[in-house]
Amino acid sequence: MVMPQEEELILEDDELLEEAPDSEAGEHEHWRIEVDKGQSIMRIDKFLMMHMGDTSRNRIQKAAEAGCIRANGKPVKSNYKAKPGDVVTLVLDRPKRDWEITPEDIPLDITYEDDQLMVINKPAGMVVHPGCGNYSGTLVNAIAWHMKDCPEFDANDPTVGLVHRIDKDTSGLLVIAKTPEAKTSLCKQFFYHTTRRLYNALVWGPFAEDEGTIVGNIGRHPKDRLQMAVYPPESEIGKPAVTHYRVLERFGPTTLVECRLETGRTHQIRAHMRHLGHPLFADERYGGDQILRGEKTASYKAFIHNCMEICPRQALHARTLGFRHPLTGEEMDFSSPLPDDMTRLIEKWRQEMEKESISKDMKTVAIVCGGDTSEHDVSMRSAAGIESFLDKERYIIYKVEIHARHWEAILPDGSRSQVDRDDFTFDNERGERVRPDFCYITIHGVPGENGILQGYLDLIGMPYSTSDVLVEAMTYDKFVLNNYMRSLGVAVADSMLIRRGQADRVSDDDIIKHVGLPCFVKPASGGSSFGTTKVKEAAALRPAIELALREGEDVMVEAFMQGTEITCGCYKTSGHAVVLPITEVVTTREFFDYDAKYNGEVSEITPARLSQRVTERVQQLTSAIYDILNCRGIIRIDYIITEGDKINMLEINTTPGMTATSFIPQQVRAAGLDIKDVMTDIIEDILKKKA
Repeated sequence: MVMPQEEELILEDDELLEEAPDSEAGEHEHWRIEVDKGQSIMRIDKFLMMHMGDTSRNRIQKAAEAGCIRANGKPVKSNYKAKPGDVVTLVLDRPKRDWEITPEDIPLDITYEDDQLMVINKPAGMVVHPGCGNYSGTLVNAIAWHMKDCPEFDANDPTVGLVHRIDKDTSGLLVIAKTPEAKTSLCKQFFYHTTRRLYNALVWGPFAEDEGTIVGNIGRHPKDRLQMAVYPPESEIGKPAVTHYRVLERFGPTTLVECRLETGRTHQIRAHMRHLGHPLFADERYGGDQILRGEKTASYKAFIHNCMEICPRQALHARTLGFRHPLTGEEMDFSSPLPDDMTRLIEKWRQEMEKESISKDMKTVAIVCGGDTSEHDVSMRSAAGIESFLDKERYIIYKVEIHARHWEAILPDGSRSQVDRDDFTFDNERGERVRPDFCYITIHGVPGENGILQGYLDLIGMPYSTSDVLVEAMTYDKFVLNNYMRSLGVAVADSMLIRRGQADRVSDDDIIKHVGLPCFVKPASGGSSFGTTKVKEAAALRPAIELALREGEDVMVEAFMQGTEITCGCYKTSGHAVVLPITEVVTTREFFDYDAKYNGEVSEITPARLSQRVTERVQQLTSAIYDILNCRGIIRIDYIITEGDKINMLEINTTPGMTATSFIPQQVRAAGLDIKDVMTDIIEDILKKKA
């Protein structure tokens, strides 16, 4: 076996390649000689061995292969015959510099030191050896200072010092030889691949396998001299290189890997990983500073930007270094923890993946609000209330506003996404297509309270919070509901129906004869007291009817009942049947109209000032009506207690108001319950039944 020359044992000069500025790119002459007239013809590699002195034939031959040896300005191979008069030059791609290494007081993180060697933990951003663009502040300058009081150590002596190198923006362990004997021994270990080197790297993209090996020659990139490229192992381009990798942790768009080097070529891990389709994260030289995987949304771009601010360099760390001690023969292994920037970077990815994992397990709830009636704004207020009540750790929540044919999901940043009415899907803030798992309907009026929306959701198989089509349609029509409930023995006010276009067929006298005065004139279908008038005299009947017809197709005229107005909420699930405390409604206005309901012109007393007996009767009736109608979700039934403690039903609200000050949240609080738990109970029960 032919032993390599010492200079051949030293690994490649990564920093010279890495740090050469673009302004100095090109060809630069480093050496020149003219062949004497009396010189005999000989191979150019042999000729240069005779005249260049401190170099090896092997290095000359490699320089010739790289096209760096010129004869009369033209590249020649090492077997070229140099003739008298030939002008022979050595041309490199960096300017010639002559410098002497001067000691500089730069702190060193020394992991281990004895009289033969040092193991140093180099920070990212420090160049290892002076070179083009970096003539001070290097690791070698720092070592020279550290060893300045040791007369046996000369920083300018190539027989001591650096044994191997790592890139400027790579952090981690290097071994430094203090004696020529130590350097010779260590260089041989690196040359024959008996050292143990493990790197940690964060790279772009997921791996199909948990481990693998990359085999490919490393050579200079044909178009970019500051990059290395990978060539087929059987080619004669570049130098053989082998990298073994193992997946440590997966983060979706990125992966934390461990790389074990068999060889130590310039940019080996960076070039090999790019070749495999996994550039190192934030590696500007090899394209890792671009968003190569994941969404192209603003939020994701901001996340990646923050990651690269935390670690603004290739995410690569030389974590482990092992070798045999040059004097004692003892096997020595050293480890360096990940530096702060990579630690924070990886932790940020872990947190992001944890959030995504939680999100994947979370159900998506669409709060459907808006509608096509005067109650649109009331619905939007209820939606805001429901959003505040829902468990944010359990549900991903979007409000979906419906108005006529405009269906839009309101995204977290306030932007809107069109809802596809074919399947109720929309694009979220990350550009992902979302189909909600559940719809919480809070539309007061059309189409959410009359059964239309429920029918649509049934057709597409979407679970929702309210009762079904039949119940919603019947409870929305007050006249139909009252007559149905009367048939079941529930006390309701006397009423009559006036259909659109038939008002002139009913005289004022007929109305007064049937329901009396005062009476209420209201839309047969509607809510929030829009279009409702308390009529005290016959002359006010016609204007009241016209007002009601502006809000609905039909008008119900209902007898006035004097008494105590109350309301009672109720919900039932597989595990719970809850009738809530009763609220007494006291207003100074003529009746419980819009201003009383939503502008604070009312006193709401929970629990109501009723006897225990009447309270129990109201709650029992509420529960019975819930069951008779086969209601679902949370409802609220309004009553009026007239003389003799007679309980008269006024109306049933299957989508009751849900602002913080609405009746239901008040009653939930009075019952000692948490509104978040109530909402969760309702949603999860319906989802379970639909599963």
